[in-house]
Amino acid sequence: AETGNLSQFWWQWLILPFCFGFYAMGVTRPLYHYSICSPDVQWLNGQSPIQQFQNSSNKQTSESCMGHTGTMGFVESITWLYANHMPFSAMLAAYRSLIGPPLEFCALLAIFVKPMAETIPKP
Repeated sequence: AETGNLSQFWWQWLILPFCFGFYAMGVTRPLYHYSICSPDVQWLNGQSPIQQFQNSSNKQTSESCMGHTGTMGFVESITWLYANHMPFSAMLAAYRSLIGPPLEFCALLAIFVKPMAETIPKP
């Protein structure tokens, strides 16, 4: 194998756009889906209605959850944490999602490029 040939690392450069794409997709996709449902309160008078309620399979109606669902991604969660006076959690979320991965990517890029720099013939 030739040691001075830069084309031997073509696959690493081919993977680079995929890394960028997957990072962008990971940061912009929702982290979780949430649904806020109010409890259905019922007055049960007597033992028979209590037994009937405990044996029923439909204990929560869909009406109590309407209009209170959503998703939250990395950026929205950071904004929400700051708005709710949780700055340390927001900084941690920002580092783990927006700061740390690019730094790790730069470290991997340096590892990819370092073998190529060693293969360049010196004058």
